[in-house]
Amino acid sequence: MSVIPVPPETMPHQIMLPARLDTKAAAALRDDLIVDDGTPLDGSEVTYLGGLCLQILLAGKREIINPSEKMAEALALFGVPFLLREPRTTSSET
Repeated sequence: MSVIPVPPETMPHQIMLPARLDTKAAAALRDDLIVDDGTPLDGSEVTYLGGLCLQILLAGKREIINPSEKMAEALALFGVPFLLREPRTTSSET
């Protein structure tokens, strides 16, 4: 799976996800999503994604930008790669 990073200047505000999205991180992740509604999630540091945090991400209905390779692989294995931001195509690619 290829991932195109989003330049910081095009996405000025995002929530940086922790390296481990495991059971211990679930409550903080839920709280972050409740407090900051609609802000994209930066997954560039994620090394582990567990099922409980995946459920929270699905319920939060947030766009995930800059996913790490490990995060992209985990989302694909869980069958939810649609959570990742779709790369934009230019007019020359269509």
